[in-house]
Amino acid sequence: MFLPVEQLLFEACLGMGLMIASAVTITYGSYIILKKETKKGGIINLLAGTLIPIPVCTYFALFSQRTLSWIGAMSVLLLTPAVLSGTISILTQQARL
Repeated sequence: MFLPVEQLLFEACLGMGLMIASAVTITYGSYIILKKETKKGGIINLLAGTLIPIPVCTYFALFSQRTLSWIGAMSVLLLTPAVLSGTISILTQQARL
């Protein structure tokens, strides 16, 4: 059972702000990949998929007993698309060289 929204205001603002920043950065990285700069776009996607969401997911899943504690360590699966996008783009660029 979740607590009332008033008691989750800090967590909601923190999560929303950081996830929006991550989504914008991943969108930019994907745009760069489409412009045939796969290594640069891959690095951007990999960083955006790891540096911002991993601490947030860790906080919400493990330390905050109020939000994502029900999903636990499986919250890492939420990060998979961005990390895979960056990794595949970097590896594709390396294979072309």
